[in-house]
Amino acid sequence: MLTPDDVSRTWLGDGGEFSIPDRLPIFCGALLILIGGMAWGTTVARLLRLTLSTAETLGIGLPLGLNLLSTFVLLSGLLGLLNQRWLFLGVIILPLLVGSLRWLRVMSFRFEKHNFGHLFSSCLEAIRSKNAHVVPKDGLSAVFVAAGTISVIVIILGAALPPVDFDVREYHLHCPKEFYQNGSITFLPHNVYGNMPLGTEMHALLGMILLGDFFAGAIAGKVVIATFALMGAVLIGRLVQDEKDRRQWIGPALFISVPWVIAVSTAGLNDVSLTVYVFAAFFAILQVLFTISSSTGGPMHPFGGTQRGLKSDRTQTAGNWAGQIMPKTWAWTAIGGYLAGAAAATKYTGLAFGVLPVGLFLIVILYRKVPMRGLLKFLAVYLIAAFLGGGAWYVKNLILIGNPVYPLAYEWFGGATWNAEKAARWYRIHSPHGFSARVLAADIGRILLTSEWLSPLIVPLAILALFKVPRRNKVSEGCIAFIIGLFMIWWFLTHRIDRFWLPILPFLCVLAALGIDRIDRVSWRWFIAIASGVAITWNVLAVVSGVAADNRYFAPLAQLRNDPARIGPDHVLLNQLFGELQAKGEEKKLLCVGDAAVFELQMPVLYATCFDDQPWEILTKGKTPQQIRDTLRRENIGYVYVNWREIARYRSPGNYGFTPFVQPEQFRELVRIGILVPVLMPAGSSGQIYLVP
Repeated sequence: MLTPDDVSRTWLGDGGEFSIPDRLPIFCGALLILIGGMAWGTTVARLLRLTLSTAETLGIGLPLGLNLLSTFVLLSGLLGLLNQRWLFLGVIILPLLVGSLRWLRVMSFRFEKHNFGHLFSSCLEAIRSKNAHVVPKDGLSAVFVAAGTISVIVIILGAALPPVDFDVREYHLHCPKEFYQNGSITFLPHNVYGNMPLGTEMHALLGMILLGDFFAGAIAGKVVIATFALMGAVLIGRLVQDEKDRRQWIGPALFISVPWVIAVSTAGLNDVSLTVYVFAAFFAILQVLFTISSSTGGPMHPFGGTQRGLKSDRTQTAGNWAGQIMPKTWAWTAIGGYLAGAAAATKYTGLAFGVLPVGLFLIVILYRKVPMRGLLKFLAVYLIAAFLGGGAWYVKNLILIGNPVYPLAYEWFGGATWNAEKAARWYRIHSPHGFSARVLAADIGRILLTSEWLSPLIVPLAILALFKVPRRNKVSEGCIAFIIGLFMIWWFLTHRIDRFWLPILPFLCVLAALGIDRIDRVSWRWFIAIASGVAITWNVLAVVSGVAADNRYFAPLAQLRNDPARIGPDHVLLNQLFGELQAKGEEKKLLCVGDAAVFELQMPVLYATCFDDQPWEILTKGKTPQQIRDTLRRENIGYVYVNWREIARYRSPGNYGFTPFVQPEQFRELVRIGILVPVLMPAGSSGQIYLVP
């Protein structure tokens, strides 16, 4: 059993070192990207004549602006402009400069009418009144705020660590590294994942460009990706916001303290980003409903408040509809479409989890409220905005490969280096299996009841909301519909891995917040609130103890960068060999066989994922030993690394598969005749390194 001292010691380096200053460039790079994203998001909202609250700026404006920056990086990369750092600095600074000039103009106008003291006090009062609702009003709310704050700190510290997860080291961060080193974004024939939408990974690429270093820039982008958890928590609080209760605190605290959210966010995976884009799109379309309802005498807000930016009375005239209501509905529809498109820019499942259900939701809420012609216009605005949000990735694939959803839909579009055998292997692994009622019941139970990654109170409180929340509550109805719809999409269209159902989580947290608010007895409220606090604390402790994620928050980055426990002793040795050769003024390439998680390797690498054509097979198949020697020398290959453990894993029953061409006998024969020279491998090695003399 770990004691607090044991846990705290794991936060430090191997020698007990405490190091935070080495993270400062990383945090500065991430902060610059986040500030640029927020500036662009608020600029777009202002152009659409929307006034966003503080929470909406964080939960809507920031992800919107970040996707704008991501799209700009993609387009610049396709044009081969990734080496132009000034261009990206200018794009970040431009909205800040415009906003500052606008603010100075407003302040100078006010200064002409009032003295500085009066102006300063009025600004403070405006800030205080605008953000009064975010201040905890009692001790229990403060507990939830504290728990959520601790979770945020843990997420940010964990995100500032080098990546451990295989997928992150294989493509989430390695593909941006390749683009950065090449100076452009192109088709990657050796990494099928690098040709899929990589919207959030563009923040890692932007970090590399801004900081001028692939390693520090990648971690800066990893921090940016992690902040999506905070955006989601803020947006949950905004949706359930009501000054009379604590639900605006418990919903966000439950969400951001879920072990899955913390683990995925700190790992550098994009599933929480996808989740937030889907939920933000849902939020935006809800604003369309609230805005239209306010014009027809319906509730201004689902909880009895008034929708920000609208008149507080219910007497909307035809002129009001044309002058105030209609522009807001178009604006929120466009934002909802753009954010749904951003989900599709994050990964292909964003089409199914974001664009499709949010579009259907828009149709459902407008079907009886606007004429058919108006409905079609709304739908057109939504689809155009969705295309702007994510369409560039699909057009890129269409132009470069001929298949907009490469490697999917091979039967219809084909696709570059893909073939029928690869497509069959892909679908065998990535398709759902088993559609019986028994499997369905087991998967429902796995998500709602037995998942070790889900907070134990979310589902019971969400179920409570089903019985306690009044009927025709638009928020609860919408959340229930999305929970059911997203689960069915997850079950029918994906290979049902756990983190793929994360888009359901914020909707469950909203229902949980509504559920606790509907408990009548004060004693039961306190009991559930205290139980929630205990569950949240337990979740955070599970993470900081290192059970769910790397917890060496204060260890020196230089130590972690080449840490055998993180990247394996083989990669440490490869970097050492490259450093020794580089010290002599030479530089050779590495040819990897069976190993695609090559992000940390410092030398140029030839590699391929298990689905792609292996460079070793391409370079050596059908050749004599002497021809193989000549080929390796011509390609300037100085090392060959074969990861037999990974190859065995790929070839195991039910796994991805691996080319049968690669066999131990080949390498033994090449060693025997002196073409390859084996290196003495360290303990715990996964394979064998060979030198090419």
